[in-house]
Amino acid sequence: MRQPLRASACKFASFSTKSLRTLRFRILQMSIFQNSISMLRVFHGRPAIFAVASSQSYAASTTGTATVNILKATTLTKTADLDFGKIAPGTSSATARINFDDTRTCKASAGAFDVTGSTGETLSVTLANTDVTLTQASGEKMKVSLALNSAQVTLVNGKGQVKVGGTLSIGALQAGGVYSGLFELTVDYR
Repeated sequence: MRQPLRASACKFASFSTKSLRTLRFRILQMSIFQNSISMLRVFHGRPAIFAVASSQSYAASTTGTATVNILKATTLTKTADLDFGKIAPGTSSATARINFDDTRTCKASAGAFDVTGSTGETLSVTLANTDVTLTQASGEKMKVSLALNSAQVTLVNGKGQVKVGGTLSIGALQAGGVYSGLFELTVDYR
């Protein structure tokens, strides 16, 4: 007695012993689905038809290219300190500002830094902190607000320059002496 095909990815059908003699080891093609291939197999001493449904392939492949452009390491070299010069304090507080072109009401200079790296590349320029405390040997303090001439620099022939200016807050009758403080400047490829 024949068993009907079951609906699954692999289809099995059983045949009687009489059918087994006529179908044994023969390959049959069936058209269960379009492009289906069936093969006669024997499972547990009884013949069965093993059907594998094939599907049309819509796969495609191509190749791609991986590339990298290794940029030169950047260097940042200080060529001038930010120097507010000599200031005589007054009886009231005041400010002294240094512009990026080194102009100020008294002799002073903007901080200057040379940058090197890969020609034509643009680097971002940042100050770690724009407010810096200047300290005198006896512990007296002053504040300076720093500013950059630009937040980026494009390297021409592998070179560029960054300037740092700022505004110094001078207290009334500020104690005399040399005040100093550090600031950190960073450049990085964009």
